[in-house]
Amino acid sequence: MVTIYTVKQHGNAEIVEKRSKFIADVYPVDTQKEATDIINKTKKDMVGAKHVVYAYVIEGESLYTKYSDDGEPQGTAGVPILNLLEKMELRNVVVVVTRYFGGILLGTGGLVRAYTDAAKLGIKEAERIEVIKKTKITLEIPYEMKDKISFYIKKQEYEEKEVYYSEKIKMSVNVPDTDVDKFTKDVSELTEGNVKFF
Repeated sequence: MVTIYTVKQHGNAEIVEKRSKFIADVYPVDTQKEATDIINKTKKDMVGAKHVVYAYVIEGESLYTKYSDDGEPQGTAGVPILNLLEKMELRNVVVVVTRYFGGILLGTGGLVRAYTDAAKLGIKEAERIEVIKKTKITLEIPYEMKDKISFYIKKQEYEEKEVYYSEKIKMSVNVPDTDVDKFTKDVSELTEGNVKFF
């Protein structure tokens, strides 16, 4: 199983390279729209910035990547950030690096280094965390089993999702892929087989 990562929260970092200021903002996102909204908001907020460069990787039904050098020499800004995201196996992350020009040209090598360093610091602040793949399991149990099962779910730190009340209780639980067999076995034992899985 390939381990992939995302970030825990918004991270912000700043570096100064030959009087040019590079401000990195890193966010966890779930959709391209979220990423685009963040990029557009940053462009609007960072008044007077020379370049607002970005890269993101979104994993949904398929993997989607996008980057922009925003006027910097081709391959010196967005590409190194995207390469960094891929190297760190980050998913559902957008990195926006804003540059305020300080009057001194950095050259292509200097730009690649500055954008990469700013992005690295931003990611560090955003905290890289492992993505645990989960399976949604739906089960049906008698009413009198509800407290026992809810207690077990909480104790194991699984996510209880929808709960429907009809003749019996139907509930959905998000369980890490690695725990699916354990979960079904434990719940069957706790309910003495009085459970139906969907």
